[in-house]
Amino acid sequence: MDRAAGCSLTSADMMHMSGGKVVRLLRLCDYTWKVLDARGGRNACMRQQFALVPNFGLLDSRLFDYARLLESDPDAAISKAFRSLEETVRARCGLPGLFGKILFERAFLKQGALLTWKGLEPNEIRGRGELFVAIFSAFRNPRAHRQINASRSQHLREFMLINELFLLESEAVSAGD
Repeated sequence: MDRAAGCSLTSADMMHMSGGKVVRLLRLCDYTWKVLDARGGRNACMRQQFALVPNFGLLDSRLFDYARLLESDPDAAISKAFRSLEETVRARCGLPGLFGKILFERAFLKQGALLTWKGLEPNEIRGRGELFVAIFSAFRNPRAHRQINASRSQHLREFMLINELFLLESEAVSAGD
């Protein structure tokens, strides 16, 4: 194939090719999928075609600086984003001294919660509040207590979860309103 690409086929090459079985693919995509499967699978190859960068069109503007830091120092970007989320909710609810799970439960879940979302059923409101506790517990707590060895893809997915929490926080209204 290298000689064919370099326009330097020999007579022996021509004889070898003319004696081979002709395979006529019905569709180009059949050939493409076979090549992709040979290189590690369709999904892996497809994912490699796209850059692992946050979609700034979807980001809460408060995360822009952290998003720019994400590629060079993902741990710092994610940790700072989690810290910023805590500070935002703490300041908004006037709950100095509360952190993590306790802060989010008081802000969104407990009896007399300070923030809510209008126009939603009680179970939907509870589910959104539980997202704060669950994402914080599942991702921030391990990051705060040990080194996280994750791929760029995993860091980006975690960052986008934090983004979703920022967006939900911005949509929440004071429960007294």
